[in-house]
Amino acid sequence: TTWFPYGPSIMADAKAGRNGVREVAFDQIEEGDVLVLWGGAHVVTAAAKPVGELIETGEGNTSPNDGDSQADGGCVAMKHRSRSDVSCVARPY
Repeated sequence: TTWFPYGPSIMADAKAGRNGVREVAFDQIEEGDVLVLWGGAHVVTAAAKPVGELIETGEGNTSPNDGDSQADGGCVAMKHRSRSDVSCVARPY
């Protein structure tokens, strides 16, 4: 079992290759990878491989539209995020 306490810890663990995760490049994202957005403010799951500069994600605690909170919205939604939103990609191993 891998423990994901919060965004900054996931990033630190992935970059160090510890606690069951390792960092991979945006272009190498696979379904199920964990993405940390905006420097650690939000954690999501990749729903598919990236297409160009976009990645489809499954997210909890977000909002259904882009005008409301994306990191604390209280719903589950599928989203498309840009490469620039992604601070780290962590792949469980």
